[in-house]
This record gives sequence, structure tokens and C-alpha cells, in this order.
Amino acid sequence: MNLRILYLLVVSLFITFQSHAQSKIKGFIIDSTHNNMLRSVSVSVFEKGKETVDKVGLTDRFGKFEISDLTFNKQYVAEFTYLGYQKAVREFVMKQNQELDLGHINMPFIENEIEAVDVIPPVRMNGDTLEFNADAFQLDSNAVVEDLLRRLPGLVVWGDGAITYNGREIPSVLVNGKPFFGGDMATAIQNIDKKAVKTVQVYDSRDREKQREDPDDKKYQMNLILKEGKDNILMGSVGAGGGTEKRYDGNLNLNRSTKRAQTTLAYSVNNVNKSLNSIDQLLKNTTFKGIGINADFDSDFMRTGILQQNVLGGRYQYDFLGTNEVGKDNLLKASVLNRWDNSLQMNESTSRLLDVVQGQENFRTNRSTNDNTARRHDANISYNNSVSSLGKRPITVRSILDLSQNNNESLSTTFNEYALVNNQSKNETENSSQLRGNSASFNTTIDLHGKAGRHTFYRGGDKYSFTDQLVMTLNVRAGISDNNNAKYTIGDYKNYLNADLNRLYHRDYNEDFDSRNLQLDLKIMDQTSGVTLGTKARWNATDMINVVTDFNNAITASNQDLSHVSNFNNVEYEPYVEFGRTLKSKNLYGRMNSHFYFSSTIAGRFYKDKNESTLDYRNLGLAYQSFLPSLRLNYSYSRQNSFHSSLSLNYNYNEEYPLLDRMRPIYDDINPAYRYFGTDKLLEKTGLHQLTLNGSYNQQRQYGFTFNLNSSIRRYTNGLTDSIVYAANQQEAYVAQILKPMDMYSISFSGKKPFMISKTQTFSVQFNTGTNWGNKFQYVGTTMQEMLNNSQNIGLEFYYTVLDKYQVGWKNNLSRYERYDKLNEVSSNNYTSYSWNSGLSMSYAFTKRWSVNTNATGRYNTSGNYSDHAVIWNASTTYRMFKGNNLELKLSAYDLLRQNMGLYFNNGLTEFTTGYRNILTQYYMLSLTYFPRKFGFK
Repeated sequence: MNLRILYLLVVSLFITFQSHAQSKIKGFIIDSTHNNMLRSVSVSVFEKGKETVDKVGLTDRFGKFEISDLTFNKQYVAEFTYLGYQKAVREFVMKQNQELDLGHINMPFIENEIEAVDVIPPVRMNGDTLEFNADAFQLDSNAVVEDLLRRLPGLVVWGDGAITYNGREIPSVLVNGKPFFGGDMATAIQNIDKKAVKTVQVYDSRDREKQREDPDDKKYQMNLILKEGKDNILMGSVGAGGGTEKRYDGNLNLNRSTKRAQTTLAYSVNNVNKSLNSIDQLLKNTTFKGIGINADFDSDFMRTGILQQNVLGGRYQYDFLGTNEVGKDNLLKASVLNRWDNSLQMNESTSRLLDVVQGQENFRTNRSTNDNTARRHDANISYNNSVSSLGKRPITVRSILDLSQNNNESLSTTFNEYALVNNQSKNETENSSQLRGNSASFNTTIDLHGKAGRHTFYRGGDKYSFTDQLVMTLNVRAGISDNNNAKYTIGDYKNYLNADLNRLYHRDYNEDFDSRNLQLDLKIMDQTSGVTLGTKARWNATDMINVVTDFNNAITASNQDLSHVSNFNNVEYEPYVEFGRTLKSKNLYGRMNSHFYFSSTIAGRFYKDKNESTLDYRNLGLAYQSFLPSLRLNYSYSRQNSFHSSLSLNYNYNEEYPLLDRMRPIYDDINPAYRYFGTDKLLEKTGLHQLTLNGSYNQQRQYGFTFNLNSSIRRYTNGLTDSIVYAANQQEAYVAQILKPMDMYSISFSGKKPFMISKTQTFSVQFNTGTNWGNKFQYVGTTMQEMLNNSQNIGLEFYYTVLDKYQVGWKNNLSRYERYDKLNEVSSNNYTSYSWNSGLSMSYAFTKRWSVNTNATGRYNTSGNYSDHAVIWNASTTYRMFKGNNLELKLSAYDLLRQNMGLYFNNGLTEFTTGYRNILTQYYMLSLTYFPRKFGFK
């Protein structure tokens, strides 16, 4: 019944959208002096008697314009402006569902430049950049940039926060040509006062060569130009809250910017399973606009355990250039982040393992607790320069230095009970451990461009020689780390079938682990021929000192099986030649464009590693040589102002090499019921053939449809797989190399479509689906099984928005997983599971100050006889105070239905697990947040 109602609702909405007729005007703009069609003329439609614009647009390459969604029975004025021409004006009144043709409108050329006044229209083309005049759009006094963007033609702000222009996504927003407090889009558009913005720019961020090759495959970027003095900014949030069950939550972020510098101070504290991983995450979830239905820094009711966290961080950015020019960087950034986490995790589970014969049952039961305290300190310094030169060649430098220090302490207890073939036992352990580490990494990329300029070259002529147009890129990566892991374990093992195997043991571990790595990548590209010569060199080295001591009956003894000194070195060298060329290109100006491109890479890899150890069986050296070809075909086709499509076919071959710890693992008998053996022989390298086919389609209009299709075929030769043996008193695993090929197939599809219901109402749909299937060989005992696996996933999202009033989002995800034995010898190993997660989020503003938010997430999981159903319902109401709406009082309620029980299940190739974890449950919280904000001050 519910599905029938949903079906009727969707059909009704679709019919409504299709039947919604719009009133619109259209026409052509002509240069009356030369009788030419004028491109990019600004078209502004006002309601008569008002100064703020109602609708705007630009003429296309043929001088044509269309303005839709006009209200009938209103007197309108249409103004047509273009630099160097006299303004044209037309007055009209629309009738319902009327399509009014204004015909050919002549614009006289102004011959006397003194008479030409550069008045910024609501929208114009400034070279290749589209500019919107922010002052032409009347909004609420507390409006932010996001409110402005919702009113600009061609732009769509989606329900999930994404922004598109003419169907193409805009992934980033700059402010005065530079990243704004970390660069997250929400931080800029949901904080900056609309009144501080002069113009909004949208432009193609690709280099000119890419634009010439495929003019319609645009990669848009947005830049906000602030008014003079408005880049002197103070903004942020300060909030604290207390709740039931002794819950608390608080955060602070203060952000200060000047023309050249940006500084951030951030702090967060909570015990409600909110995990903060970066300053950006805090800033985009504490904006002045409010996060609405999109939040990724909220209580996580699926997280195991209860997390208490303190985070303190800061960030600084300095612009040495200070010109506000897009694409020109001389930028220094530095940041620090300190985290203190404490979590208590408890878990109870039962795992059903693969059976050897039909009807045989093998189970493992687990109970564990872990009290973990982690302290981590990170620092980051980066420098980008794209304005300098080396001799007569432009040079681009991008460098980053990362430093980190961590200290992790934990106390844990673990209980495992085995009900396996020939093994019925239990093992209890108590562990205390401390992991301390320091690391540093450096990464720099240097691009030395041709003398013709960045991303520019000339074919033919004597102005530049062959060497003058070569482009060289050098990438250097290096890292060092120093770690110490100290652990003490008390264990009690009892075998129910043989008491002679019972053991009580104490063991102390102390491990020092140091590593070093260096990678050099150099490539030289000839832009005229499309040939690139390159080489990659990698070196890794690790030193390990592991001292293990056993305590038995007051006797202390070194454990010779686990104590060792080891040194590992690995070297890789990979030369390659890459070739790319346009096979066919066709461009009918203003009509269509097609581009067919071919590229290939021929590479060789020389791999060598060597491990020297005091454990004889770990003394091992491997050497491999590999031939790694790849081929790529790309085709794009577009029609001007209609659509852009692309299709690519790629083949590449790679090889994977067996790792030392997989071939020769160190066996720790702290858990006598389980042992991982690795392999008793040298393993061959694994080959991976991969063929991918990807396609995309984008309608080139504001409310256009987009979709992406991705498919791949992967074939593994000499693949490695873990297999199981049920030996006497022990479950054992080992690595087997399979001579038969193992194949994996995958197909995924995603699409988006927004609908304009009315001037203030939008509806959008996002759809994605995918399927994977393949085979995997493995042994259970001495019998090889060919397990076939397949999974399907369907995601469907709906967003409905009433401008500045109401927003609702409904997310659904349905997944299926199936595993079965192709030979069907042991049908009890087969199972199928289903999972459906559905989330409904709503936000409603009763007034400009008072709003409510609610969300409910339902999960429905089944696998065989196991099922888990729960609905997590949260709700909150906020009230804004003060003239600037910058003091917020919030009351929140979480898990109102008390259905979060912590049940779970996991699918695996060798086992199926069901269990319970301690998780966050119902609580209520009252919080108060202040938003300091000042744009422009001395």
C-alpha cells in the first residue's frame, strides 16, 4: 500500500512538472549600424516602478535571448545593455502562459566614447568571464551569498549543497581570487554577507589549449569579488550546550581576514560521538546561514562506543601577491590541529565460518571491551607559486610539509570461544598498550613551462625552438617516521577437549619501527608532438627491533620466536613513454564540436626488495620485471546551448607483488586457537588486466539533466587468496596462489535532474545504481571452492525547496549481497542479505528568526533468519535573536523513539558475523551560539 502511494505521488509530481507552462519573452538583438547579431548582451527584466532586477539573461552567439517564468498581469520593463551601445528599453504586460516575441531589437553604436558610461548591468560577459552584479538583486538584510546564488540565472543550488551552472558542477569558490578560510564552498557562500559582494564571477578554469580542443567541456569555477574594504572580515561562531545523560557539546571558531592574510582559531569539545577531523569540517558545519538538512558533523548513532573529544587548531594564510587575480598564486598556508580522543567500545558477536562439508557448523563467539585514549598533533605548511620565472621560462611550484606526533594508550579485554571442527576452546586476554610515533613528509612539484608561456605553445614558425617549448615536471616526495609500540598481555587459554593444552601466560612486547621513503618523478613533454618521456624512482626502507619477553612462574625469558632485528629495503624504477594525439576534430562555430583523442603509455618496472632478519625464515629477497602498457580513447561531442557528451575507453595492465608479511608472517601463539601461516614457497607476481568504459551527458542549461556511466572488467592472473584449514585444536589460514583467472565486473550509473516548479519552488532528483559480480577461488581444507559473489546498490534522493522557507530531503539506499558456491557442494555456505537505509530531513522557517529541523533515519537489514530494524528520529528548533540574527538558541532531541539498539551484521567471503555494539542512545540538549560577523572595518 505504501509503495502504491509513493508511486502515485511520484507520477503526480512528474505530470505536474511536465504540464507546468511558463510565460516567457524572446527576441534578437542587432547592431543597427552593421546589422550584426550581438552576443552576450545583458537582458534585465524589472517590474515597472522598481529598481531591483527580477530576471536576467544574456544573448547567445546568434543574438537570441529568452526569459522565462514571468508573472502574468504585471507591467514589466526590459532593458538591453552592452558596452559601447545605447541602451534599449521595452515595456510589456504578460498574459497567462504567453510566449511574447519582441522580435528584432536594434541597438545603435555609440561613436563618441565620452558618451559611453560603463554602468555595470545585472549580468554581463567580461571577456570570457560571466559576471553578476550583486547590488542588482534585492534580498533580506541578513542574506548571505547562497541566497544570492539561488536568484542568478543559469545557477542552481542543489538540495545537497552542490552548485551547478548550465548543468555543470562548480566544485570550488574563491574569494578575491584566493581560497577562503580553507577553501570549503559552504564556508564562503553561507557566511559572507551579500551586501559585501560586488560581483559574482563564473568562468572556465581550464587552460586555453584545453578550451580550444573542446570548448564545451567546461570546468567551471566561481570567484566572489568583494567591495573595496569589505575584505577586512571578522566572522565565526561561539557555542555551548548541555544535555541529559551528562551530554555536552561546545565549539568555537574565530576567523579574521585582511587584504593579504587570513587567520583561524578553532576549538571543539563534546561527548556525543561528534568526530572532528579538520578545521574545515567545523567551519562548514557552524555557518551563519545554518547547515539545514546537510550536516556531516553531528552525533553519529552508528559509531561503536561513546567518543569524548577535544580538538584545538589554528590556520594562517598569507598572499604575497595581493592582486586578487584568479589563477595567479603566491600563497603561504600553515595549520596546526591537536586532538584528544577517548572512547569506550564494547562488542559481542557470533561468526559463522565456511563449512567443510554439508551440514557441518563452525562458529566463533567474541566479547571485547576497549578503553582507548589517543592524542594526536598535526602541523602543515604549504607554499604555492604560479607567477615566477626561471630564466625566460614560467615556473610553478607547489610544496607541502606535514608533521605529526601521536600517542595512543589502550586497555582492552577479549574473549574468544571456538566451536569448530576438532577445536572447542576459549581464550581470554587482557591487554595494555601504548603506541608513540613521530612522522614528517615532504612533497613538492615543480613545473617548468615552455618559453611561450604557461599552457601555451606554437606550431610552426621560428620564434621558439624545439627545446624552447619543452615542458618539464619534477615531483619529489620524501618521508620519515619513528614509532614505538609497547604492549603487555595476560592470556588464559583452555581447550575443552584436551586439558593438557591449557595455558596461562604473560607476555611483554616492545617494538621500535623506523621508516624512510623517497620518490622522484620526472617527465619531459613535447607539446607539439604530444610525446612525453618520464621516469619514476621509489625507495623504501624500514628498521625494526622487536623485543618480546615471557613471564612464567616468576621466570623471565626472552621469546626467541618473536624477538628479532630486521631491515627491509625496496627499490622500484619505472621508465615510460606516453604519446597522445587528436585523431579527429570538428568545430562548427556556434553549432557543434566533436573531438576524438588517442593516448597510450608504454612502461617498464624493475622491482627489488630484500629483508634481512635474525629470524631465518624472514630472510628473503624478491626481484621482478614488468611490462605495463595502457591505451586510452576519448570522444566528446557537444551541441551549442544544448548538451555535451563524452565517452572514454581505457585499457591498462598492472602487476602486484606479494608482501613479506603475507608470505612469511610472524606467528604469535598468544591465540593458540588461530594461526596464519602465509605460504611455504615463493609466490609469483599477480597480473591485473583492467578495461573501463566511461560516459557522461550534460544538458547545457540551468535545469538540465546530467548522467554518468562507468563500467569496468578486471581479470586477476596468479591471484592470491586466503584459505582455511580446520586442523586439530586450531583454525588455520594460509595463502594460496590460484592459477585460474579470477574476474570482477562492475557497472554504475548516476544522474541528476532539477525541476523549476515556480519562481520560488524547486524539486530535484538524484539517482545512482551499481552492480558488481565476480568469482573467487579458495580452499577449505583440501577442497577448492569457487565462490561467486554479486552485489547491487540503488540510491535515490529527492530534494524539495521553497525559497527561504522550507526544505526537505529524502535519501534512500537499497543494497543486496549474495554469496554462493558455484559447485553447490556445501549449500550451507550460501547466503543472501538485504539492507535498506532511508533518511528523511526537513527544515522549516516559520519566520526569519524561528525555524525547526527534523530528520529520521530508518535501517532495515536482513540476512537469512537474521533481521535488524530501527528508526532514529532527531528533532531541533532554533530561534535567532538580535538585529543581525546572530544569537541562536537551540533545543535538540535525539533518538526520540529509543530504537538505536546497536545490532549489526557483516558479510565476508569466509564468514558471516552478527553482533551487538555499545552505541549512543537518546538524549536532549539545549545550546546557545553567537555568530560574530563584521565585513569592512578599520
